[in-house]
Amino acid sequence: MHGKIDLSEIKLIILDLQGTLISEDEITDLNKLDLRILELNEFAKVCSLKGIKVIILSGINNNKVIKRIEEKSHVDLIHSSINKVDKANKIAAQYNLEFDSIMFIGNDLLDIPLLKLAGVGAAPKTARREVKRIVDYVLPDDILTFLTEKLNHS
Repeated sequence: MHGKIDLSEIKLIILDLQGTLISEDEITDLNKLDLRILELNEFAKVCSLKGIKVIILSGINNNKVIKRIEEKSHVDLIHSSINKVDKANKIAAQYNLEFDSIMFIGNDLLDIPLLKLAGVGAAPKTARREVKRIVDYVLPDDILTFLTEKLNHS
């Protein structure tokens, strides 16, 4: 991480899904995916109390995973999105937000344009090296727990 993470100005957290929020292991094991979704719901609840909206923006098109998240999660999921900047522009307009108040967490080359545009760009420590070089923060493995703790203590 490049210094202390500051979420005080953040109004929207956009999470990439595959490789950021869920691992390959969780994609193939629905029990593990369900546990991650429970954790995501708790994170979204803490964010909501702080006035922060959470959205998943993913290029994934795995129908089984998408359906499971849509059924069990309290977080909006926008999937099959290769051009994440266009989708993020629509989301920002919908919530009347500037990109300065948006945090995006991604892990792959397709995420770089949005990571550069967001007010706060972050990546898991397992992200591609090219991604970690351009973000504001490199986050520990358990992103949701880490961010929940930061929000609870802010």
